[in-house]
Amino acid sequence: MSNINILKMNELTQQDKTIISFLEEEIYPLASTVGSFYGSFQYTQVETSLCDALSYEARTSGINLDREVAVTQYYKDIVMGSPKEVDFLVYSNQNSVDLESSILIEAKHNPGESSNSSYECRFQLFRNLYSAKQNKSDDLINANYGVCLFWGNNSLTKGEFPGAKESEYLLFENDTYVQMELWKPTDESRTAFERIWIKQDTSVDASPTVSLDKLTVPQIKKILDQFGFEYSSKAKLNTLKHMLLELMSENN
Repeated sequence: MSNINILKMNELTQQDKTIISFLEEEIYPLASTVGSFYGSFQYTQVETSLCDALSYEARTSGINLDREVAVTQYYKDIVMGSPKEVDFLVYSNQNSVDLESSILIEAKHNPGESSNSSYECRFQLFRNLYSAKQNKSDDLINANYGVCLFWGNNSLTKGEFPGAKESEYLLFENDTYVQMELWKPTDESRTAFERIWIKQDTSVDASPTVSLDKLTVPQIKKILDQFGFEYSSKAKLNTLKHMLLELMSENN
């Protein structure tokens, strides 16, 4: 199940709708594939690995893009510092559709964090969207949309992995959720931006083959958290099992 939120529906242009449709149908499924296959157990070079895997999936699927494209940074008409690399430049001329605009994508791996808590990705995106218009590349000049792509808001951090005794059942599911938000400049100066679309995976894979009696406290809490089910931090195992049964009943 996915949670889709299109902001300011009445104000979307036809180009906005074309970009959103392309992201939802072409890019988002590939990002989800990468996250589910390659995400939640990685702790070394995670962001680079995820981006490289997405680049592979995109090229295999015929998506026209480039990885790590240098964007010369500007303040007005003055070059500032060294160029910064945008994670992906998606070209306007796609096999399936003419987007009429390039798309910049900044990607982050943020275990245990929602996109709302990660401002670094947005600031990098805004900086590159501002500067792109003054670069010499037509594809950068034509970049009127930017995407923040977040992997891993449901991933366990290093200190959170639940321990288990040798005789205790332990379940680990390698499923890394994806969040994506679409931004565009509000005027020609490109000093203000508006978010016009959000999509995030909030699914939980509850396998019927796993016995409730074998679930540990951290595992049950993880499931309750993913469904927004509140519980006391001091709740015991039997109480949490009862709450999980209530949750299963509500969703059947």
